[in-house]
Amino acid sequence: MTSQTAALGSAIQAPVYLPFKVKAVCEYISPFNDTLQFPSEQIITVTQEEEGDWYIGEYMDTSGVKQKGFFPKKFV
Repeated sequence: MTSQTAALGSAIQAPVYLPFKVKAVCEYISPFNDTLQFPSEQIITVTQEEEGDWYIGEYMDTSGVKQKGFFPKKFV
């Protein structure tokens, strides 16, 4: 294996299969209706990855209502 081949191999990432679960590291609050707001430590099911730094996901809130929307990756 050449150093060029080794460098290419290290850049390859394993595929991510949807859906998958993440845990919020802090609370996320947004003024926009299409974003998913959540408390710290909330477990969220990611249903889609968006361009840039966003996921689309969902979770059941404490009253049993499903919450859905966009949220930034850096909060999980």
